Amino acid sequence: MAADLGPGAAVGWLQSHGTPSGLAGCAFLIGPDIALTCAHVIGAHLGLRKPVPTEQPTEAVRIHFEALQDEVTGRVLPGGWFSNARPPPGGLSDIAVVRLDKPVLAISPLPAIAQRMPTQSRPVLIHGAEADYKSYGQQVQGEMGGSNIPRGWRQINPRDSERGFTVEEGFSGSAVLDDLGNVVWGMVVAVAEQGSGVAYAIPAEDLWAALGFAGAETTVRVSDATDRRAEEAMAKVRAEYEAQLAKRDSEAQRMRQELDHLRQGVRGLEQEARESPDQEAAAALDALIVGDVLPATEVLRRKMEERLAVSGEARREAAAAARQLGTMLKLVDSASALKAFRQAADCDPDDFWTWIEIGRLEQIAGDLDGAAKAIDAARQAEVEDERCRGVAFSDRGDLCFSQGDLSAALTSYQASLAIADRLAKADPGNAGWQRDLSVSQEKIGDVQAQGDLSAALTSYQASLAIRDRLAKADPGNAVWQRDVAVSNERIGDVQSKRGETAKAIAAFDRALNFYRELQRRNPADVPSRVFSVVPLWRLGRLRGRKGRTDLEAALAILEPLAATGRLDANRRGWIKLIQNDIVALRE
Repeated sequence: MAADLGPGAAVGWLQSHGTPSGLAGCAFLIGPDIALTCAHVIGAHLGLRKPVPTEQPTEAVRIHFEALQDEVTGRVLPGGWFSNARPPPGGLSDIAVVRLDKPVLAISPLPAIAQRMPTQSRPVLIHGAEADYKSYGQQVQGEMGGSNIPRGWRQINPRDSERGFTVEEGFSGSAVLDDLGNVVWGMVVAVAEQGSGVAYAIPAEDLWAALGFAGAETTVRVSDATDRRAEEAMAKVRAEYEAQLAKRDSEAQRMRQELDHLRQGVRGLEQEARESPDQEAAAALDALIVGDVLPATEVLRRKMEERLAVSGEARREAAAAARQLGTMLKLVDSASALKAFRQAADCDPDDFWTWIEIGRLEQIAGDLDGAAKAIDAARQAEVEDERCRGVAFSDRGDLCFSQGDLSAALTSYQASLAIADRLAKADPGNAGWQRDLSVSQEKIGDVQAQGDLSAALTSYQASLAIRDRLAKADPGNAVWQRDVAVSNERIGDVQSKRGETAKAIAAFDRALNFYRELQRRNPADVPSRVFSVVPLWRLGRLRGRKGRTDLEAALAILEPLAATGRLDANRRGWIKLIQNDIVALRE
């Protein structure tokens, strides 16, 4: 089986006419020799008038694929051209079907196309590039609306997009994929106000019709029952992963990487279920759908071991398989996950994030010396991304803090802060760099809170100021909203220790209101429900006898989750402590 290059590999870029670096938009492979894009993207690429003519252009188009590090050429098929002028009722608009001069066989697997876009709200993946080719292969998560808007388009809303990546103008012509990256549900055709992250998509049924008019529908793969099973499996894995977030604090970039590893694992199962004569992978997909992870980990383990037996490039493939296995095992067995990541490091010792993951899992296992060695290995890895250096300093600070070495922790956090500050100043519009800066301020405050409450309060307030700006700029981003709540909790803790009870109560009330708003928007948001226990508990203690209602509300959240095994040991221990606080109120 060929290595899976990932869903972004099928997306290419077209240069704007008359500019060496201008970006006209995207196109994507839907068959080895068939690409889809928007008519207006072809127009910008060829220098056509606006709106583009109704007559099919005959000039060659050139599409650059990063996965190939090369361009391919092709032409719009007869019958495959639909202008972006407003169509008659029921007509197609702004679609171009391109036949490539030579099939692209090096990019595999290609996505299937749905014959209709689902009518339910669903998470989606979109790949694109910023204007002027500033960044290739940005992956954006979105939420597809459940109903059509005028012109038959669908609205795509941003979904907690980490590091500030959102759909921009250069994304036009990119595929709107299911959460697994397996099936095309639509194509980006326009964006709302720049920077909003809101996009509009032509639905799959229109793309399918355009392929039919062009006579190209026989060369593409139509989504089938295996795709639907894989999508269901990914939905279950995502739900389990998001529930696990309530057990640990995760940085946004790492969350994205972990989800990508999980996607790659499920995509691998889907390919094997489709291609393999035995039913092991198909059974593993079915098991995932009902929440059983172990059969999938056995298939991933076998794939890893097959690659381990081969030398050369297969070693890197084995490392990728081990990372997929480790990420899935983290859902159920951190010790086995650690073994998988160690195997990944054996195969690819220069991968920065593998060592970071090992360091974090070693800390969970209680091996602090092993964690320190892993963090040192991460710091020695050759990485171009300066942010990685900041992550390594931050993780070293976390380790020192857990060992009680506050001076060393502060030094490491300040080194991480210096990097975050440089990145944030170099690109003030990058929300991810701003968030990194706020996290560094918060961690410095955590150290200062052990002895210098005034300094801690200053650091926490600096962190809150950044997070408040991010949350107001993107009120739909749950990550930013949770960050504001956490900052208010930290400030409330300091004010409580300083004897400023009224201010502390106000801070915890603000935190609780943020969590409740997130739960109102999404009643299935388990992490926000669990996180709201902290301000409820603090308020219960600060309000004395009047705080009983808050303490009982905290228990009402924790006890059902504990009964269903959805709480870590630490938070299960909170139940007894809160019960003791309620008993104390009666005395």
